[in-house]
Amino acid sequence: MNIDVIREEVELPPLEVNDRLVLHPVGAYNLTQSMQFISLRPAVVLIGRNGSVDVIRRRERLIDIENGEQVPPYLQLKAA
Repeated sequence: MNIDVIREEVELPPLEVNDRLVLHPVGAYNLTQSMQFISLRPAVVLIGRNGSVDVIRRRERLIDIENGEQVPPYLQLKAA
């Protein structure tokens, strides 16, 4: 979950933009157990055995959440 902590503090070597950081093992969480209540969900990537990186689910956008909303007709504003 977004609030889980793997470790309070850890020393890492200097990292550069686009460096890969892999944490293993990190538990049994998966996409179906992820919760969207603090922020929009990030992209999900798959790192292949050959080191290739593929986006398998794009990052969530506000429109993704809004598209699921439906307002019953009797509550919709009527144009004047």
